[in-house]
Amino acid sequence: MKREPEKGRAPGSRHRDLAFRLEADLAHRESLFAAAARRVRERDDPEAIHDLRVTSRRLSEAIQLWGATLDARHVRRVRRRLRQLRREAGPVREMESTLELLRVYEKSLGNEARASLEPYLRRLRRQIKAGRRRLARLTTSKQVGKILEGLARARLPLRTRTEKLPDPLQDARRRMARTRRASERLLTALGPLATEEAFHDARIAIKKDRYAAECWIELEPSRDAERVTRLQALQRALGTLRDHAVLEKILEEHALDLAAHGHLSRAQALGPLREAVQRGRTEARTAFRRLAASGRRSKDRPEPAPARAATKAASAGGPPRLRAVHPPARRPGS
Repeated sequence: MKREPEKGRAPGSRHRDLAFRLEADLAHRESLFAAAARRVRERDDPEAIHDLRVTSRRLSEAIQLWGATLDARHVRRVRRRLRQLRREAGPVREMESTLELLRVYEKSLGNEARASLEPYLRRLRRQIKAGRRRLARLTTSKQVGKILEGLARARLPLRTRTEKLPDPLQDARRRMARTRRASERLLTALGPLATEEAFHDARIAIKKDRYAAECWIELEPSRDAERVTRLQALQRALGTLRDHAVLEKILEEHALDLAAHGHLSRAQALGPLREAVQRGRTEARTAFRRLAASGRRSKDRPEPAPARAATKAASAGGPPRLRAVHPPARRPGS
């Protein structure tokens, strides 16, 4: 259906205002990405790799969503570079997450279990250190500069295209609707027999849905921010579940390796830790299902009127603005 023009404002004025907001939002996302890359190079910040992945994904989702106003060729190149960088950082960040979770469980271990775990911990720390060195080489000023230059080129036609297109956000609305349908479909499919792969796919889809929704809030602060908050909670819950599933598999493999080398008593000493991680995984799955069920119940209730939603957001300090990343307790992929 054709959108009615806003009263009191000429279309050209609205489009120029939109172009300014898009430029400001993209510039802000670029600065957050560049800052995270600099911290990865410095190698003294344990959260740097996590923040690099988050800022690069947010930036990638934004230039894809607003692609109709950007240079498509440079958007593809930048998104490809960002994706390659995330793939390199992914295994290192997963190892960091495993180490963080092990530290939580390690506090309650006995001496024998700690001794059994120590060889794996030493190997894990070495791998993390090597991974951080490799990522520091991949985020040099020259490498990051290529990405930033590509972004600058992608933005060159933004103002002209925004002013010329009858509805500059039409393509973005369609893409946003597809992203939302995909996340809701995968979330609904997580039944009692769902596999870990299904949970992982749902987490990725929810993450994309959340970042796209955050892009819209940057342009239209009156939009209801409660859905973004719920998506973030679902993403964290699924992330916690995945962390436990990964750690459970690692401990199983480590115990089998110890037993294969004749250290049967050490393998058995890991039993209480493995059981604790299994319980943690079960609790994480239960917590996620409660959260998902509460979201389904809230969807059955009527949504507030736009004016009331805007007033509610304003009274709470407005919707969450995109800012420097300070991740919560569950950090991977936030």
